[in-house]
Amino acid sequence: PKISEMKRIFPLEICGYSWSKLVNELVLFHVRDIAQLSVAIFRLPVMFTNLQTGYLVADDAIVRFFQGFLQSGMRTRLMPLVTEDAGVCCKLIKNISQNP
Repeated sequence: PKISEMKRIFPLEICGYSWSKLVNELVLFHVRDIAQLSVAIFRLPVMFTNLQTGYLVADDAIVRFFQGFLQSGMRTRLMPLVTEDAGVCCKLIKNISQNP
């Protein structure tokens, strides 16, 4: 990503998590170049649930917002909840990483 866009969309004083992800990616790319290592960066979608276990991240503010939203009955078919199953994403990453 462009640093100017990151500063505009994710101000460091408000959204440190996005910056820590970027710094980690840059470090991995640097190590890859120096040590000739194979590196893969997975940029995952929003994940709150594991459909196999039924667990979700209950302490997450967005999860609590969705729970209240659903419990209030205000969600309509026109307002889909966009989230991915963590179990499926983990299996995909595992399968990709084990592919020679």
